[in-house]
Amino acid sequence: MVVHIQGLADQSPSARRLLHTSVPRAKLFGTLGDEVPTPAVTVVRIVALVLPWSGVQILTRPDAAGSNEDDSSVSTVPAGDADRLHVSARLTALLADGRSVTSQGTDFGISLSRDMVKQPWLRRRTTGSVIRGIEGSINKMLGRDPKVHRPPRLAWDGLIDALTNAAVTVTENELIAAELTIDLSPETTVAIEGFVRASN
Repeated sequence: MVVHIQGLADQSPSARRLLHTSVPRAKLFGTLGDEVPTPAVTVVRIVALVLPWSGVQILTRPDAAGSNEDDSSVSTVPAGDADRLHVSARLTALLADGRSVTSQGTDFGISLSRDMVKQPWLRRRTTGSVIRGIEGSINKMLGRDPKVHRPPRLAWDGLIDALTNAAVTVTENELIAAELTIDLSPETTVAIEGFVRASN
Protein backbone atom coordinates (compact mmCIF):
# COMPACT_ATOMS: atom_id res chain seq x y z
CA MET A 1 0.00 0.00 0.00
CA VAL A 2 1.19 3.51 -0.79
CA VAL A 3 0.20 6.76 0.89
CA HIS A 4 0.42 9.76 -1.46
CA ILE A 5 0.44 13.02 0.48
CA GLN A 6 -0.24 16.24 -1.38
CA GLY A 7 1.31 19.33 0.17
CA LEU A 8 2.34 17.88 3.54
CA ALA A 9 5.36 19.71 4.89
CA ASP A 10 6.98 16.82 6.76
CA GLN A 11 6.31 14.03 4.31
CA SER A 12 9.02 11.37 4.09
CA PRO A 13 10.62 10.13 0.83
CA SER A 14 8.73 6.85 1.17
CA ALA A 15 5.44 8.76 1.45
CA ARG A 16 6.21 10.76 -1.69
CA ARG A 17 7.04 7.72 -3.78
CA LEU A 18 4.22 5.99 -5.64
CA LEU A 19 4.55 2.29 -6.32
CA HIS A 20 4.40 1.51 -10.02
CA THR A 21 2.71 -1.76 -10.87
CA SER A 22 3.67 -3.53 -14.05
CA VAL A 23 0.69 -4.87 -15.97
CA PRO A 24 1.30 -8.33 -17.44
CA ARG A 25 0.53 -8.75 -21.09
CA ALA A 26 -2.55 -10.82 -21.81
CA LYS A 27 -1.92 -14.12 -23.58
CA LEU A 28 -3.74 -14.73 -26.80
CA PHE A 29 -5.05 -18.22 -27.42
CA GLY A 30 -5.98 -20.04 -30.61
CA THR A 31 -4.57 -20.27 -34.09
CA LEU A 32 -5.11 -18.21 -37.20
CA GLY A 33 -8.77 -18.23 -38.10
CA ASP A 34 -9.91 -19.17 -34.60
CA GLU A 35 -11.93 -16.77 -32.51
CA VAL A 36 -9.65 -15.31 -29.84
CA PRO A 37 -11.32 -15.09 -26.40
CA THR A 38 -11.55 -11.59 -25.01
CA PRO A 39 -9.43 -11.46 -21.86
CA ALA A 40 -11.17 -10.25 -18.72
CA VAL A 41 -10.29 -6.71 -17.66
CA THR A 42 -8.43 -6.75 -14.36
CA VAL A 43 -8.10 -4.11 -11.66
CA VAL A 44 -4.43 -3.36 -11.02
CA ARG A 45 -4.75 -0.63 -8.40
CA ILE A 46 -7.26 1.03 -6.11
CA VAL A 47 -6.89 4.73 -5.30
CA ALA A 48 -8.65 6.03 -2.19
CA LEU A 49 -8.95 9.82 -2.41
CA VAL A 50 -9.26 11.26 1.10
CA LEU A 51 -11.18 14.54 1.43
CA PRO A 52 -12.41 16.64 4.36
CA TRP A 53 -15.87 15.64 5.56
CA SER A 54 -18.50 17.53 7.54
CA GLY A 55 -19.06 14.55 9.82
CA VAL A 56 -22.78 14.55 9.02
CA GLN A 57 -24.49 11.55 7.47
CA ILE A 58 -27.74 11.73 5.49
CA LEU A 59 -29.87 8.74 6.43
CA THR A 60 -32.87 7.94 4.24
CA ARG A 61 -35.52 5.31 4.88
CA PRO A 62 -35.53 2.51 2.28
CA ASP A 63 -39.08 3.55 1.25
CA ALA A 64 -38.09 7.18 0.75
CA ALA A 65 -37.08 6.98 -2.91
CA GLY A 66 -37.06 10.37 -4.59
CA SER A 67 -37.22 12.31 -1.33
CA ASN A 68 -35.06 15.31 -0.56
CA GLU A 69 -33.47 16.78 2.55
CA ASP A 70 -36.63 18.73 3.38
CA ASP A 71 -38.69 15.54 3.67
CA SER A 72 -39.35 13.98 7.07
CA SER A 73 -38.08 10.71 5.63
CA VAL A 74 -34.53 12.06 5.62
CA SER A 75 -32.53 12.73 8.79
CA THR A 76 -29.06 14.10 9.47
CA VAL A 77 -26.94 12.35 12.07
CA PRO A 78 -23.73 13.95 13.42
CA ALA A 79 -20.82 11.52 13.18
CA GLY A 80 -18.93 13.02 16.11
CA ASP A 81 -18.02 16.17 18.03
CA ALA A 82 -15.65 19.05 17.46
CA ASP A 83 -12.76 17.06 18.96
CA ARG A 84 -12.76 14.67 16.03
CA LEU A 85 -11.18 14.77 12.61
CA HIS A 86 -13.69 13.88 9.90
CA VAL A 87 -12.59 12.75 6.45
CA SER A 88 -14.23 10.81 3.63
CA ALA A 89 -12.89 8.42 1.00
CA ARG A 90 -13.84 8.02 -2.65
CA LEU A 91 -12.55 5.00 -4.53
CA THR A 92 -11.16 4.71 -8.05
CA ALA A 93 -10.14 1.49 -9.81
CA LEU A 94 -7.25 1.64 -12.29
CA LEU A 95 -7.73 -1.05 -14.95
CA ALA A 96 -5.18 -3.04 -16.92
CA ASP A 97 -6.54 -1.60 -20.19
CA GLY A 98 -5.68 1.94 -19.08
CA ARG A 99 -9.14 3.06 -17.98
CA SER A 100 -10.03 4.41 -14.55
CA VAL A 101 -13.44 3.96 -12.94
CA THR A 102 -14.57 6.05 -9.96
CA SER A 103 -17.50 5.64 -7.59
CA GLN A 104 -20.31 8.11 -8.22
CA GLY A 105 -20.16 9.50 -4.68
CA THR A 106 -18.42 9.21 -1.33
CA ASP A 107 -17.81 5.58 -0.41
CA PHE A 108 -17.43 6.02 3.36
CA GLY A 109 -16.54 8.46 6.11
CA ILE A 110 -13.92 8.25 8.87
CA SER A 111 -13.97 10.00 12.24
CA LEU A 112 -10.82 9.98 14.36
CA SER A 113 -10.82 11.13 17.97
CA ARG A 114 -7.82 12.75 19.60
CA ASP A 115 -7.24 9.72 21.80
CA MET A 116 -7.20 7.40 18.79
CA VAL A 117 -4.21 9.12 17.19
CA LYS A 118 -2.12 9.91 20.28
CA GLN A 119 1.46 8.61 20.44
CA PRO A 120 1.71 7.17 24.01
CA TRP A 121 5.50 7.23 24.08
CA LEU A 122 5.62 10.86 22.91
CA ARG A 123 2.51 11.96 24.83
CA ARG A 124 1.42 13.96 21.81
CA ARG A 125 -0.28 13.65 18.44
CA THR A 126 1.76 13.80 15.27
CA THR A 127 0.92 14.15 11.61
CA GLY A 128 2.24 10.63 11.08
CA SER A 129 0.01 9.13 13.75
CA VAL A 130 -3.07 10.78 12.22
CA ILE A 131 -2.18 9.48 8.75
CA ARG A 132 -1.66 5.99 10.17
CA GLY A 133 -5.06 6.27 11.83
CA ILE A 134 -6.67 7.14 8.48
CA GLU A 135 -4.76 4.34 6.79
CA GLY A 136 -5.92 1.81 9.39
CA SER A 137 -9.54 2.92 9.10
CA ILE A 138 -9.46 2.60 5.31
CA ASN A 139 -7.96 -0.89 5.54
CA LYS A 140 -10.70 -1.87 7.98
CA MET A 141 -13.54 -0.51 5.85
CA LEU A 142 -12.16 -2.32 2.79
CA GLY A 143 -11.40 -5.60 4.57
CA ARG A 144 -7.70 -5.39 3.76
CA ASP A 145 -6.27 -6.06 7.22
CA PRO A 146 -6.59 -9.74 8.24
CA LYS A 147 -5.73 -8.82 11.85
CA VAL A 148 -8.75 -6.52 12.19
CA HIS A 149 -12.34 -7.72 12.52
CA ARG A 150 -14.24 -6.89 9.34
CA PRO A 151 -17.35 -4.70 9.56
CA PRO A 152 -20.62 -6.47 8.69
CA ARG A 153 -20.52 -4.86 5.25
CA LEU A 154 -17.45 -3.66 3.41
CA ALA A 155 -17.36 -0.35 1.52
CA TRP A 156 -16.89 -1.69 -2.01
CA ASP A 157 -20.52 -1.42 -3.19
CA GLY A 158 -20.20 1.98 -4.88
CA LEU A 159 -17.07 1.01 -6.81
CA ILE A 160 -18.48 -2.38 -7.81
CA ASP A 161 -21.60 -0.63 -9.16
CA ALA A 162 -19.44 1.81 -11.14
CA LEU A 163 -17.35 -1.05 -12.55
CA THR A 164 -20.51 -2.95 -13.50
CA ASN A 165 -21.73 0.12 -15.41
CA ALA A 166 -18.36 0.10 -17.22
CA ALA A 167 -18.89 -3.58 -18.20
CA VAL A 168 -16.25 -4.80 -15.76
CA THR A 169 -17.12 -7.76 -13.56
CA VAL A 170 -15.14 -7.95 -10.34
CA THR A 171 -15.48 -9.48 -6.88
CA GLU A 172 -14.73 -8.00 -3.47
CA ASN A 173 -11.81 -10.40 -3.06
CA GLU A 174 -10.27 -9.21 -6.33
CA LEU A 175 -10.55 -5.59 -5.20
CA ILE A 176 -9.05 -6.43 -1.81
CA ALA A 177 -6.10 -8.13 -3.53
CA ALA A 178 -5.33 -5.12 -5.75
CA GLU A 179 -2.61 -2.62 -4.82
CA LEU A 180 -3.90 0.35 -2.81
CA THR A 181 -2.82 3.98 -2.94
CA ILE A 182 -4.18 6.40 -0.35
CA ASP A 183 -4.21 9.92 -1.81
CA LEU A 184 -4.55 12.73 0.73
CA SER A 185 -5.89 15.89 -0.90
CA PRO A 186 -4.24 19.25 -0.09
CA GLU A 187 -7.35 20.24 1.91
CA THR A 188 -7.03 17.05 3.94
CA THR A 189 -3.38 17.68 4.81
CA VAL A 190 -4.31 21.18 6.02
CA ALA A 191 -7.10 19.69 8.16
CA ILE A 192 -4.69 17.09 9.59
CA GLU A 193 -2.09 19.70 10.51
CA GLY A 194 -4.76 21.86 12.16
CA PHE A 195 -6.09 18.87 14.08
CA VAL A 196 -2.61 18.04 15.36
CA ARG A 197 -1.95 21.62 16.46
CA ALA A 198 -5.27 21.83 18.28
CA SER A 199 -4.78 18.46 19.96
CA ASN A 200 -1.34 19.04 21.51
